[in-house]
Amino acid sequence: MKKFLSWLFPVLTALLIAFIFWNSFQDADASNDASSKFLFLFGGDMFWIRKTAHFAEFTLLGVLLTLDARKTDLKKAVGWLICAAVIVALTDETIQSFSIGRSSEVRDVWIDTAGAALGIFVTTGFLLRKGKK
Repeated sequence: MKKFLSWLFPVLTALLIAFIFWNSFQDADASNDASSKFLFLFGGDMFWIRKTAHFAEFTLLGVLLTLDARKTDLKKAVGWLICAAVIVALTDETIQSFSIGRSSEVRDVWIDTAGAALGIFVTTGFLLRKGKK
């Protein structure tokens, strides 16, 4: 089981990053279509649907990055994990800036970073607490 988990989280992390980047490559029409499906399901407005999606994707990324690093000293790794998430967020917004009809926003980098930090801090806290028992 441990051997299975040793490659599972890195693979899931890579797949999530690929999914994030794939969404950024979508042109404005395709992106609006995807967001409209969530708007139909959950209501609200397009702005909040998009910002919540950013936050949720990067919260999951923070969880997966932390699970990838669980064999290290997590207290020391937190800063590096946040840096990795910021690099993904900056790359994501850079890709978007080259997609037809899309723009790059600093606000989204901050939202992404906040989501990743939440995932990193909650998962780190859980793993450290679990390790003390």
